[in-house]
Amino acid sequence: MNWKALPICDFMGREGQMRPLISAVIQSSNGLEPPIRLLEDMANNKPMAKRWRTQSLKRSLEGWTGEKNFKWQAILFALCLILFGEWFPDGLEGFFYYLQAVSMHRELVPWAINWKLVLSALFILLIWCIFKSLPRYTQIKVHAGQPKTYKVLAVFLSPFGVWNPNQTETYKTIDELRAVVDSDDCDREKMNDTKWAPSLSAIEYHRKTLREVVVFTSKETSTEFTVFRALVRRLYPSLKVREMSEGGMDFENIEAVFNGVNKLYTDAIGDGYREKDILVDVTGGNKPNSIAAAMATLAAGREFQYLNKSREVRSFDVDYDTDYDADS
Repeated sequence: MNWKALPICDFMGREGQMRPLISAVIQSSNGLEPPIRLLEDMANNKPMAKRWRTQSLKRSLEGWTGEKNFKWQAILFALCLILFGEWFPDGLEGFFYYLQAVSMHRELVPWAINWKLVLSALFILLIWCIFKSLPRYTQIKVHAGQPKTYKVLAVFLSPFGVWNPNQTETYKTIDELRAVVDSDDCDREKMNDTKWAPSLSAIEYHRKTLREVVVFTSKETSTEFTVFRALVRRLYPSLKVREMSEGGMDFENIEAVFNGVNKLYTDAIGDGYREKDILVDVTGGNKPNSIAAAMATLAAGREFQYLNKSREVRSFDVDYDTDYDADS
């Protein structure tokens, strides 16, 4: 074989020309070594590049940078990672090929710069610099206080019941309430010890401006919605009361509740309301639906409210401080 007739080049994107020379040098020494074959298979499959192209890259970046809404630094960070994943395996494979060839036939192998390894090292340095410049913590701003009165109020309906079974001046069962809800015998005071009291207190707080009450029901409380609607209409005849999802939803399905609250805003805006006219009360139901509803109000212009044990109404407007400096 005429060794000098083979093409000579560097490693920057033309391994197809350099590899025949190195392979020929290695094969001239009675076959390929198993480590070289393994490295060649790794380079051809590029497992690192394939892995970093998947959605796991985004999750990894969220974990490393501490952000979900990426700035330009995070985008550059991702680009450097992708290029590193593309070039480092090829550069490493070429480097081992080169060492093997030099060790066997030093006089036949020209000197060459492995640009992919050099640039991979530079990318590592750049990745580190970018990583250090990214904010590592997210600061939230919470504006809490007494809410203004709203036009549309969403509540989560808890199953009817009483807090103190020994209380006599109360409606103890849903059937007992159903029997009187459409008559003059319906007594608001007898609702104070029931699990519907917080929702009624929330409606009472906004009564001066309130036009519509949207009720989120679960599979269990959907059967009680007609009684709740009759009670609210009895106490506040001018209010429109509707069930958000007929048949109810799973209050422990955070995604369903989150989407339901977003749909509440979409529907209300379609009816002519503005986002600042709508408020979500997260007191009723259970903890998962309260978390999901609060998450849905993180969008700009939205708030949620909560009634504490003293039945005091508190509103919360939560947003992110993107300029937060963890070291300050």
